[in-house]
Amino acid sequence: MQAINVGTRRELFVDDYLIDRTRDVRFDLKHPERREAFVFDAPWESGSAFPQSVVTEGDTVRLYYRAAIQGNTKLDRVTLIALAESHDGGKTFVRPNLGLTSFAGSTANNLVSAGRPGVPPPFLDTNPDCDPSARYKGLQSSAGQLYAMASPDGIRWRLLRDAPLKYSGAFDTVNTAFWDAVAGCYRSYTRVWVNRETAEGLTRIRCIQSAGSDDFIHWSEPVENRYADDEQDVQLYTNATLPCPGAEHIYLSFPNRYTQRRWIRHGDESPPKTPGCNDGLLMAGRDGVHWTRYRDAWIRPGLDARNWRQRNNYPVWGIVPTSATEWSMYVSEHYMQPDVPGRLRRLAVRPHGFVSMHADYQGGEFVTKPLVFDGRCLRLNYATSAAGSIRVEIQDAGGKVLDGFGLNDMNPLFGDALDAGVRWKDGGDLAALIGRPVRLRFVMHDADLFALRFSSTELDVTAGEVVDPPSPTYHTEASCSEIHVPRAKEPPPLDGDPDQWNREHAVTIRTPDQFGDYCYANISLMYDDQALYVGGEVADPYPMRNALAFDGDMRKSWDTDALQIHLQPVTDVPSDDGDAPINDIRLWYSTPERAAGCCVIPGTDAATARVNPRGVEGVYKARADGKGYTFTYRIPWTALHGTRAPRSGERLTACIQCHWGTQDGKEFLCGGVEVRADNAPEVYVAESWGSAVFL
Repeated sequence: MQAINVGTRRELFVDDYLIDRTRDVRFDLKHPERREAFVFDAPWESGSAFPQSVVTEGDTVRLYYRAAIQGNTKLDRVTLIALAESHDGGKTFVRPNLGLTSFAGSTANNLVSAGRPGVPPPFLDTNPDCDPSARYKGLQSSAGQLYAMASPDGIRWRLLRDAPLKYSGAFDTVNTAFWDAVAGCYRSYTRVWVNRETAEGLTRIRCIQSAGSDDFIHWSEPVENRYADDEQDVQLYTNATLPCPGAEHIYLSFPNRYTQRRWIRHGDESPPKTPGCNDGLLMAGRDGVHWTRYRDAWIRPGLDARNWRQRNNYPVWGIVPTSATEWSMYVSEHYMQPDVPGRLRRLAVRPHGFVSMHADYQGGEFVTKPLVFDGRCLRLNYATSAAGSIRVEIQDAGGKVLDGFGLNDMNPLFGDALDAGVRWKDGGDLAALIGRPVRLRFVMHDADLFALRFSSTELDVTAGEVVDPPSPTYHTEASCSEIHVPRAKEPPPLDGDPDQWNREHAVTIRTPDQFGDYCYANISLMYDDQALYVGGEVADPYPMRNALAFDGDMRKSWDTDALQIHLQPVTDVPSDDGDAPINDIRLWYSTPERAAGCCVIPGTDAATARVNPRGVEGVYKARADGKGYTFTYRIPWTALHGTRAPRSGERLTACIQCHWGTQDGKEFLCGGVEVRADNAPEVYVAESWGSAVFL
């Protein structure tokens, strides 16, 4: 697989361009928040008022909008174009007194033009060779034709040439264009009618097309957009297409989706002459023609019943950087309502936060394709819950973890940051990896990853810290001094679910109060002549996470999620010192091995530990809600230190302990003990242990 050279570009997770494989993560479309409204209620504004584009120049944000359509017939219509300005980052707008166009005998208004060709939806031309007298440009439709227009200041406009452009399409909408710095040309997006074969037969569909130009006058033959979903009958009206700010190699588009056969009846009203309802979509592309289209709505009509009327919820062309932590976009509302004016609604958007790679609380991960980069520091746009996290691993192109850049070589990231640096325990300087193909593996829990970039300069690293948990972390007060172990009439099922077991004599292991609501365990024991059976149900916020592999240091086998059973061996042969060492049975689910583990230690000497003795069987099952697990084990008596199975009525020294670990499965979080003769603080003293009574 050829490596992708990302250089120092910001890469958004709006498509699968960088992604090789995933597990339990998904693309999650984020929705903007509706904020302030600008109402089209000036005397020269009508119900047909319609926002077209926003342009930022310096500290001023300009909103260009159709104020009204005057006249009664198509041949007699006069379109009024107006300009509003914002001086607070696009939150609120005012109407400047331009004094250009007369309305009702006065020029005291914000009208820029009246009549044809009028003023186009403009953009600021960033072409380095742009003539200063044409800094503002736009494509304007008039009488079914498309014209190129320009202005030095966005207010006084002229035709770049008198004749219409040689450009085929349907132009009765917001025709967008911009200088594409990546491609080195102008790019335009317009509407076109296309006949499609649908379930209802041959249908005329509104589609989006694009063309390119070197001079804004001569355009290539338009090419219809192509979509990964290949859905053919989606009606797309406006398109609001532009390069993503700060990631201009990625194109974003916010088309309006028109469902023309739907309408919502209010009371006993009759169907309108023009039915339909609209919402706004999000699309992302990298070549300007092929697009990832999210068919879930980016902006819905919402609770406002007026926005369910046709030709509402049109996303406005343009993105405004309102602040360092917020972008503004806009949408039309209350279009052509008979009793209220139309309006513009501001939408608050997270910078570069349109779509994320999302993992639920249970966790997930994904691995990128091989990447080549130029920067020295990896930076992320991410957000987690208070209990969530993100960890990053750097691998070589073949998938081998690079020394010092593994998951366990970094503290988990948590919090909310737009451009936070990643640091491993040995630092975050990636200079030695520049130009070398690498893969990034992201392991996430209740987290969103929106974008990444490699920075060419070292920036501050934002990192959360995990402080020591409150004390105490261990519950030492047992509620019983003995556990009854019933005889199994037949071997119980070993499917990870102890519900079918005899749980009449189960014991509950508690943890200290600060953990008690979400860390506790219910443990059952059974036996027959062949084996001891252990089953349990454990509430755990980080279930089945124990980083110890089967070839690891068994002294750490219960430093995190694990169950420990102390049980006196059953033997009729006295030991040399008179007392046979008590079995220390440790049970855990090994995350690296993805399998149940069992370690049996006679006494306290871990050097004599036997890992997964012959005949031991264990099965774990995660709870559906991700907040715990169940397990069942069969442990043959031959796997324990002893000479025979217990007999009915025998009483053996016993104690049961349960531990819970941190999110990474490497450290102790809390624990509890049950079956004790006294509640001495030291739980490892055998004299404090209780008994197992075999029934």
